Order: sequence, then structure tokens, then C-alpha cells
Amino acid sequence: MISLYSLRPATWDDFEFVFQLNKINMWKYVELVRVWSDEVERADMHRKFAPGRDQIVQIDGKAVGVFKVDYQESEICLNHIELLPEFQGKGVGTALMQKVLTEAESLNMPVTLYVLKINPAKQFYKHLGFQTVEEIASGKDCNGMERGVKCKMLAAANATTVGKAQLRQGVS
Repeated sequence: MISLYSLRPATWDDFEFVFQLNKINMWKYVELVRVWSDEVERADMHRKFAPGRDQIVQIDGKAVGVFKVDYQESEICLNHIELLPEFQGKGVGTALMQKVLTEAESLNMPVTLYVLKINPAKQFYKHLGFQTVEEIASGKDCNGMERGVKCKMLAAANATTVGKAQLRQGVS
């Protein structure tokens, strides 16, 4: 179990790492919906990448992931969480999420996120108290390529308590 991590603001120098991380983690799911195109995915990532708002997750000074949370007036939006495969399932993602859920509870705000319906990370979010509240056909991107069905998931402001209880009880 790895629990010690640090966050630092991303810079444009981190873009290639974030793109490659996304490719490693998402290629197989994108390929189930449409053909992966480095050019298209890179342009999409370039549009979404926000140095300063995106945070690079580090362990022992090594970049191992990316994390981005946006605070809205009435909700906290988890916009991006990805870890290198060798750091998944080791408690880092759970620690990041528990931090957000604890903050949401103190602010009495829900946390929302979107995840591809076919992405197994959906189970991870369920373990933390998130529930699917809507399924959305993502439509086509600017190149006419299908984006797949995304699930909007919501964790109520008290999800920290619920998620901790489920993790203690081993609820799947």
C-alpha cells in the first residue's frame, strides 16, 4: 500500500506525460467505441489540459498520475484522475478521492464526475459512495468520431462517511 504522495501544479512540460498516461489507461476503452487516433486524442487533451489547475501526482519525486478538481458554486467536479497502471490499486487514488470527499462534506457540496460506462474505474467510484445518476451519449467529436456513453456519477456531501463504511465492510 502506498499512501505517501505529493501534488504539484502541472506545467506545459508535463503535457506529454499526461497524454501518454491517458493513452496507456484509455486506449483499450476508446478502441471499443472507435479507432484511437493520436492526432485526435492529442488535440482533445491539448484543449482540456490546464497547467496550474491540473495537478501532477508524485511518489518519491516521480510523476505517477494526474488529478484535477474544479470547484463550482454548487458542486465539486472531479475532472481528471489517472495513475500509471503500476500505481493503481495501491491506495493512492483512494487517498486522493477521500481528500476531495472530506472537503465536499465540510462544504456540504456533492461531488460529480463523468466516466465511460465501460471503464472499470466506475466500480472504484461506487466503492467510494458514488452512484450513477445519468447516462449520456457523448455524441461525436469534431472529427465525427463516436465518444461512447458516459455515466454521470454523484457522491452526496456525506459520501466520505458512506465510502469509509463500505471500504471497512468490504462492500463491492
